[in-house]
Amino acid sequence: MERVPILTFHERGSRTSVILGRKRYKRCDFLFLSKQYKHDPAETYEQIFWLTQRSIEQHRPSAKLARRMTGQEITICIASDERYPWRFSEAHIKRGPLPTGDYALMDGDSIVALVERKTFENILSDFGIMPVLHQRLAELATYEYHALVVEAMYADFLNPKVVSRMWWKKKSAYPTL
Repeated sequence: MERVPILTFHERGSRTSVILGRKRYKRCDFLFLSKQYKHDPAETYEQIFWLTQRSIEQHRPSAKLARRMTGQEITICIASDERYPWRFSEAHIKRGPLPTGDYALMDGDSIVALVERKTFENILSDFGIMPVLHQRLAELATYEYHALVVEAMYADFLNPKVVSRMWWKKKSAYPTL
């Protein structure tokens, strides 16, 4: 038996998280459930589950994505100038001009949501001409549902060698005044 101070005690509904003041195995959760007896649904009993840090790390819950309702056709419009577009299974795809962005979720002829897609190199070159990027993002923001997706590794943004190399390539392409 060991006595250690409790650093954090946080309740989230039926789950309580505890962080102890020690170096190893300091996190655990308690799950408090109230169950009904099978033979008498009016009567209940309490179940308490103790989840250790190791069991929490090993448990990989399956992600459940929101699915569209059956019977509804999803239409996605991809900008004509998109060279290597994403693929969307179970959706009706059409190509054409978009007022802004690269992908649009359509409801008939009206745009419901827009997505602007950028690669790492693309976003770095746009940082070089910031007023144009501001205009594109402002135009994107005129739609209620909009997103900017940057296809890059977080580590690339934090790595000065990669960023400066990419930045230098883009800057050297332009003549100096």
